[in-house]
Amino acid sequence: MYSGHITIAHDAAPILSVLTETSRIAAWNPAFSSFEGSGPAVLGHPYRVMVRGIAKAVLHYTQLDPNSVRYTISGMGSTEEGEWTLESADGETAVTHTFKHSGPILMLMQPAFTHVADWRLERLRDEVERASAVGGATS
Repeated sequence: MYSGHITIAHDAAPILSVLTETSRIAAWNPAFSSFEGSGPAVLGHPYRVMVRGIAKAVLHYTQLDPNSVRYTISGMGSTEEGEWTLESADGETAVTHTFKHSGPILMLMQPAFTHVADWRLERLRDEVERASAVGGATS
């Protein structure tokens, strides 16, 4: 299990918007070289993705609510199950990202994922800031 935590100086709504607007995910998460989607995420819908330009996979959102976004990415005999949790207070949101892997390829790569949750959180924060500056995130 990998985990990271960050506080973002925004309410949960613009953060949730970045996490669930499928047309924007590949722009802020470089793990996805492509993400076939447009519009808000749909629970259970199979989104075809390309991971790092080499692995085809399918992402399913398994929970979408104001405080939690859960997903599963499956491909090439490996799976990532992850969650983003959001707790807002006083105009700030504490965001925790956790994920775990199964399958031989990802298990072999375990050391490479040590800092990934923190990196994803930093990119999420930066995308929320960028979107807010240009009026792209909804509140």
